[in-house]
Amino acid sequence: MRGNDEKVVEIEIERLHDFKNHPFKVQADSQMKELQDSISKYGILNPLIVRPRPEGFYEVISGHRRKYAAMELKYTKVPVIIRYMLDEEAMENTLATPNLSQAIRIKKMQEEENISVDSVEAIITEVKQKEITRVVFKNEQLYRYFPSYYTAEQMRREILTLLKINMESY
Repeated sequence: MRGNDEKVVEIEIERLHDFKNHPFKVQADSQMKELQDSISKYGILNPLIVRPRPEGFYEVISGHRRKYAAMELKYTKVPVIIRYMLDEEAMENTLATPNLSQAIRIKKMQEEENISVDSVEAIITEVKQKEITRVVFKNEQLYRYFPSYYTAEQMRREILTLLKINMESY
């Protein structure tokens, strides 16, 4: 069952196992290179969807390509949303039926002949704004603590590192 309290968390990549019957094939092709370049530049913008397993690991329901790209880029953790679901629900979620807004965007990409598996998967696996809780800071709030040349991703990583260090001291 899905709870209203879902949020994005970071999980160690070695705790993520592939869903056995997922329909998307992960290949080290030119589209994977583009995905890796994007992740290198911007980070993982759409969290993976995972479900907990009794054995203590998490099963990737959506985001197999992002997981592969992150592994190739030597990420140790990735952002995920943990969902509790049965096998049937997990299989349905791997087929990721688009909502109306997503379908319109996919149709437009198709008409413009600018469509790829990655672009469709990115749209379908987007986290809806109402599905997650976010803490948001404006850049100007953070720049007094960071050099002005820091990117948003550099600030995010630095903040998470500092929080981790702080939590370990307790």
